[in-house]
Amino acid sequence: MKEWISSHKLGVLVMVILVLELLHYLLTASWFPWQIG
Repeated sequence: MKEWISSHKLGVLVMVILVLELLHYLLTASWFPWQIG
């Protein structure tokens, strides 16, 4: 049970990192044209 919890936490951590990376990419991509213009 303890191993499942640790692996589950690791999976959640990876998902959070991926979501943050995606949000950062979307924000950068949406703001980049405004910075050029």
